[in-house]
Amino acid sequence: MFSISAIKGKFERSGIDFRKTFLWEKLSPSEKQIFSTDLRVDEIGIITYKESEVYSWLLTSERIIIQNANWHNLSDLKKVDINNIKMNPNEKISNRELTLFTNSNNFKLFLEENSWHVFYSIFKFIIDKNN
Repeated sequence: MFSISAIKGKFERSGIDFRKTFLWEKLSPSEKQIFSTDLRVDEIGIITYKESEVYSWLLTSERIIIQNANWHNLSDLKKVDINNIKMNPNEKISNRELTLFTNSNNFKLFLEENSWHVFYSIFKFIIDKNN
């Protein structure tokens, strides 16, 4: 199991001026409403990203919940990759996506510009703690 406070610390120490990504605990009740019904009884929201009315996600103590799409258990994550940067090295600064892998599939997680390295570090931390 990973430390929620360690993830919050990585996020807060990043030095990035986030505009669409926030700690769950700092959101108003109305802002939390998008995901409130998706949370399980003992599940704790950690970080949320809202790009638009049709795409947002919530990192919780147990899952990554992607609005209008699906959710993935964090315990199933096996690898995080930066395929977009590998294929297009000149997009290192503007990259907005990570690819996350489980045993059975992979999926893209879209992020705020210039923040991929923070979330790459967070997901590496989670995956390392799972093993």
